[in-house]
Amino acid sequence: MVRAIRQAPTRRTKARPMAEMLSVGLGHYVNAGRLVVATNLPSAPLSRTIQAARRAGRLVDATSGRRTRGALFMDDGTIVLTLLRPQDD
Repeated sequence: MVRAIRQAPTRRTKARPMAEMLSVGLGHYVNAGRLVVATNLPSAPLSRTIQAARRAGRLVDATSGRRTRGALFMDDGTIVLTLLRPQDD
């Protein structure tokens, strides 16, 4: 006896718009829609905030071992370290 294999019906979903990605250097990208603040690095309170994020596991280092020049604060509390400085426009 041969049984026919029944396939699950496919769902048709609307295509989601592509998120705008922001280059942070060396082939690393972040979602621009989730970016809250972009800052320069040379302040003591910011350095303490970065150390606290590192201890809590909320720090992403996108510098690939190079000098950190900027930090991006994301909406979920993650901090992304970059080697690019934010530009004034």
